[in-house]
Amino acid sequence: MEPGLVSSKSYAAGELWKWVIAMEKYAKAFRDIEPKKQKLNLLKDKLKSKEDKLIDLQSKLTELKQAISQLNEGLTKVTEETERYKEEAKDLQTDSDRAEKLVFGLASSKDSLSEKKKKKKKSTLR
Repeated sequence: MEPGLVSSKSYAAGELWKWVIAMEKYAKAFRDIEPKKQKLNLLKDKLKSKEDKLIDLQSKLTELKQAISQLNEGLTKVTEETERYKEEAKDLQTDSDRAEKLVFGLASSKDSLSEKKKKKKKSTLR
């Protein structure tokens, strides 16, 4: 039924009829919108939960990055110490080899001196 038709019979009835039609349209819109509002609220709650989880994970990631950084610094220090100890070991080995050659050379010199002394004694005794 048309509001204009009702208004032609009675102005008050026509206005009342417009009001009824507006209320019906509002009810239809409310039925369409209300489930969407509920879904929106549910999605907002899920989003808030996910954002909180993201913040927590970002915090843990920052902590892990700091731990990795500290471990890398420690690794660098240990690597440098290892290289320094290898160099010291190499130097000590070189010194040890030289000392061994020196001791062997001195022992040979002692033996040859002993031989010379014995020969000298023998020659003086004759």
